[in-house]
Amino acid sequence: MFTAPALEWRVDPGERPAVGERRDGRPIGVLVLAIGALWLAAPLPALLGGVPFPIPELGRGGAWASLGIGIALVLWGLRMLMRRQTIRIDGDHVHVRMRHLLGVTSWSEPLANYHGVVWRSEPICRRGGRQTLHLIDLWHAERARTVTLLSSTSEAAARDCWRAWARDLGLVAIRLRAGEQDAVAREAAKPVPSAQ
Repeated sequence: MFTAPALEWRVDPGERPAVGERRDGRPIGVLVLAIGALWLAAPLPALLGGVPFPIPELGRGGAWASLGIGIALVLWGLRMLMRRQTIRIDGDHVHVRMRHLLGVTSWSEPLANYHGVVWRSEPICRRGGRQTLHLIDLWHAERARTVTLLSSTSEAAARDCWRAWARDLGLVAIRLRAGEQDAVAREAAKPVPSAQ
Protein backbone atom coordinates (compact mmCIF):
# COMPACT_ATOMS: atom_id res chain seq x y z
CA MET A 1 0.00 0.00 0.00
CA PHE A 2 1.05 3.56 -0.53
CA THR A 3 1.55 5.69 2.54
CA ALA A 4 1.33 9.09 0.86
CA PRO A 5 -1.31 9.10 -1.86
CA ALA A 6 -1.05 11.29 -4.90
CA LEU A 7 -3.64 13.94 -4.20
CA GLU A 8 -5.57 13.97 -7.48
CA TRP A 9 -6.03 10.70 -9.36
CA ARG A 10 -8.79 8.23 -10.17
CA VAL A 11 -9.87 5.00 -11.75
CA ASP A 12 -12.67 6.10 -14.10
CA PRO A 13 -15.90 4.12 -13.54
CA GLY A 14 -17.14 5.07 -17.02
CA GLU A 15 -14.51 3.00 -18.86
CA ARG A 16 -14.30 -0.77 -19.27
CA PRO A 17 -11.85 -2.08 -18.47
CA ALA A 18 -11.40 0.65 -15.87
CA VAL A 19 -7.72 1.48 -15.50
CA GLY A 20 -5.92 3.90 -13.22
CA GLU A 21 -2.23 4.49 -12.75
CA ARG A 22 -0.97 6.04 -9.57
CA ARG A 23 2.50 7.52 -9.14
CA ASP A 24 3.28 8.88 -5.70
CA GLY A 25 6.06 11.14 -4.61
CA ARG A 26 7.65 12.18 -7.88
CA PRO A 27 8.60 15.77 -6.88
CA ILE A 28 9.83 14.72 -3.45
CA GLY A 29 11.67 11.76 -4.99
CA VAL A 30 13.60 14.09 -7.31
CA LEU A 31 14.45 16.35 -4.36
CA VAL A 32 15.69 13.46 -2.18
CA LEU A 33 17.70 12.10 -5.13
CA ALA A 34 19.37 15.50 -5.66
CA ILE A 35 20.22 15.85 -1.97
CA GLY A 36 21.63 12.31 -1.99
CA ALA A 37 23.78 13.13 -5.01
CA LEU A 38 25.24 16.11 -3.13
CA TRP A 39 26.01 13.91 -0.11
CA LEU A 40 27.74 11.49 -2.49
CA ALA A 41 29.68 14.15 -4.38
CA ALA A 42 31.13 15.93 -1.33
CA PRO A 43 33.34 13.12 0.04
CA LEU A 44 34.34 11.37 -3.20
CA PRO A 45 37.34 13.58 -4.11
CA ALA A 46 38.68 13.27 -0.56
CA LEU A 47 38.22 9.50 -0.48
CA LEU A 48 39.99 9.16 -3.82
CA GLY A 49 42.92 11.17 -2.43
CA GLY A 50 42.59 14.20 -4.67
CA VAL A 51 41.75 16.89 -2.11
CA PRO A 52 41.59 17.28 1.68
CA PHE A 53 38.49 16.14 3.50
CA PRO A 54 35.59 18.67 3.31
CA ILE A 55 35.32 18.86 7.12
CA PRO A 56 38.82 18.17 8.49
CA GLU A 57 37.55 17.58 12.06
CA LEU A 58 35.54 14.56 10.88
CA GLY A 59 38.45 13.05 8.96
CA ARG A 60 38.22 9.90 6.88
CA GLY A 61 35.41 8.43 9.04
CA GLY A 62 33.23 11.47 8.39
CA ALA A 63 33.80 11.14 4.65
CA TRP A 64 32.72 7.50 4.76
CA ALA A 65 29.65 8.46 6.82
CA SER A 66 28.77 11.14 4.26
CA LEU A 67 29.13 8.56 1.49
CA GLY A 68 26.79 6.18 3.36
CA ILE A 69 24.19 8.91 3.89
CA GLY A 70 24.40 9.81 0.20
CA ILE A 71 23.86 6.21 -0.90
CA ALA A 72 20.87 5.86 1.44
CA LEU A 73 19.28 9.08 0.16
CA VAL A 74 19.85 8.13 -3.49
CA LEU A 75 18.23 4.72 -2.95
CA TRP A 76 15.29 6.30 -1.12
CA GLY A 77 14.81 8.87 -3.91
CA LEU A 78 14.93 6.14 -6.57
CA ARG A 79 12.38 4.12 -4.58
CA MET A 80 9.98 7.09 -4.59
CA LEU A 81 10.52 7.79 -8.28
CA MET A 82 10.00 4.20 -9.43
CA ARG A 83 6.97 3.40 -7.26
CA ARG A 84 3.86 3.01 -9.40
CA GLN A 85 0.54 1.23 -8.93
CA THR A 86 -1.74 0.21 -11.80
CA ILE A 87 -5.31 -0.83 -11.01
CA ARG A 88 -7.45 -2.53 -13.66
CA ILE A 89 -11.05 -3.62 -13.16
CA ASP A 90 -12.47 -5.77 -15.92
CA GLY A 91 -15.34 -8.18 -16.00
CA ASP A 92 -15.36 -9.82 -12.60
CA HIS A 93 -11.77 -9.26 -11.36
CA VAL A 94 -9.61 -6.53 -9.85
CA HIS A 95 -5.98 -6.63 -11.03
CA VAL A 96 -3.28 -4.67 -9.20
CA ARG A 97 0.32 -4.29 -10.36
CA MET A 98 2.86 -2.47 -8.19
CA ARG A 99 6.25 -1.52 -9.56
CA HIS A 100 8.95 -0.62 -7.09
CA LEU A 101 12.73 -0.42 -6.85
CA LEU A 102 13.27 -4.16 -6.56
CA GLY A 103 10.76 -5.38 -9.13
CA VAL A 104 7.06 -5.86 -9.74
CA THR A 105 4.34 -7.35 -7.56
CA SER A 106 1.00 -8.34 -9.11
CA TRP A 107 -2.20 -9.86 -7.79
CA SER A 108 -5.82 -10.39 -8.85
CA GLU A 109 -8.96 -10.74 -6.79
CA PRO A 110 -12.54 -11.62 -7.84
CA LEU A 111 -14.95 -8.68 -7.52
CA ALA A 112 -17.28 -10.98 -5.57
CA ASN A 113 -14.81 -10.82 -2.65
CA TYR A 114 -15.32 -7.06 -2.25
CA HIS A 115 -18.01 -5.92 0.16
CA GLY A 116 -18.59 -2.24 -0.48
CA VAL A 117 -17.43 1.09 -1.86
CA VAL A 118 -16.21 3.24 1.02
CA TRP A 119 -15.89 7.03 0.99
CA ARG A 120 -13.55 8.27 3.70
CA SER A 121 -12.06 11.71 4.31
CA GLU A 122 -8.78 12.72 5.89
CA PRO A 123 -7.59 16.21 6.86
CA ILE A 124 -4.27 17.20 5.26
CA CYS A 125 -2.00 20.24 5.37
CA ARG A 126 -1.28 21.59 1.91
CA ARG A 127 0.06 24.91 0.65
CA GLY A 128 -0.05 26.56 4.05
CA GLY A 129 -3.63 25.57 4.83
CA ARG A 130 -5.78 22.63 5.81
CA GLN A 131 -7.79 20.71 3.22
CA THR A 132 -9.79 17.53 3.17
CA LEU A 133 -8.60 14.61 1.07
CA HIS A 134 -11.48 12.38 -0.07
CA LEU A 135 -10.65 8.73 -0.78
CA ILE A 136 -12.94 6.17 -2.42
CA ASP A 137 -11.95 2.58 -1.63
CA LEU A 138 -13.15 -0.74 -2.98
CA TRP A 139 -13.36 -2.44 0.42
CA HIS A 140 -12.11 -5.97 1.09
CA ALA A 141 -12.09 -7.74 4.48
CA GLU A 142 -8.32 -8.23 4.04
CA ARG A 143 -6.87 -4.72 4.29
CA ALA A 144 -4.04 -5.46 1.83
CA ARG A 145 -6.65 -6.17 -0.88
CA THR A 146 -8.57 -2.91 -0.38
CA VAL A 147 -8.04 -0.75 -3.47
CA THR A 148 -8.25 3.05 -3.62
CA LEU A 149 -10.27 4.11 -6.68
CA LEU A 150 -10.17 7.88 -6.21
CA SER A 151 -8.11 10.43 -4.32
CA SER A 152 -9.32 14.01 -4.59
CA THR A 153 -9.72 17.26 -2.69
CA SER A 154 -13.07 17.77 -4.44
CA GLU A 155 -16.06 16.57 -2.40
CA ALA A 156 -18.30 16.64 -5.49
CA ALA A 157 -15.91 14.43 -7.48
CA ALA A 158 -15.69 11.99 -4.56
CA ARG A 159 -19.48 11.83 -4.18
CA ASP A 160 -20.03 11.22 -7.90
CA CYS A 161 -17.32 8.54 -8.11
CA TRP A 162 -18.56 6.85 -4.91
CA ARG A 163 -22.11 6.58 -6.22
CA ALA A 164 -21.01 5.51 -9.72
CA TRP A 165 -18.75 2.71 -8.48
CA ALA A 166 -21.33 1.41 -5.98
CA ARG A 167 -24.02 1.39 -8.70
CA ASP A 168 -21.81 -0.16 -11.41
CA LEU A 169 -20.47 -2.91 -9.15
CA GLY A 170 -23.74 -3.56 -7.30
CA LEU A 171 -22.07 -2.96 -3.93
CA VAL A 172 -23.21 -1.05 -0.86
CA ALA A 173 -22.03 2.59 -0.69
CA ILE A 174 -20.58 3.32 2.76
CA ARG A 175 -19.78 6.85 3.99
CA LEU A 176 -17.11 6.53 6.68
CA ARG A 177 -16.65 9.37 9.16
CA ALA A 178 -13.63 9.87 11.43
CA GLY A 179 -13.45 7.23 14.16
CA GLU A 180 -15.83 4.80 12.47
CA GLN A 181 -13.35 2.14 11.32
CA ASP A 182 -15.54 -0.76 12.51
CA ALA A 183 -18.59 0.70 10.75
CA VAL A 184 -17.33 -0.63 7.40
CA ALA A 185 -17.76 -4.25 8.46
CA ARG A 186 -21.26 -3.57 9.89
CA GLU A 187 -22.42 -1.73 6.77
CA ALA A 188 -20.91 -4.28 4.38
CA ALA A 189 -22.76 -7.09 6.15
CA LYS A 190 -26.11 -5.51 5.28
CA PRO A 191 -27.80 -6.68 2.08
CA VAL A 192 -27.34 -4.50 -1.00
CA PRO A 193 -30.52 -2.50 -1.71
CA SER A 194 -32.19 -3.63 -4.91
CA ALA A 195 -32.18 -1.18 -7.81
CA GLN A 196 -35.89 -0.55 -8.36
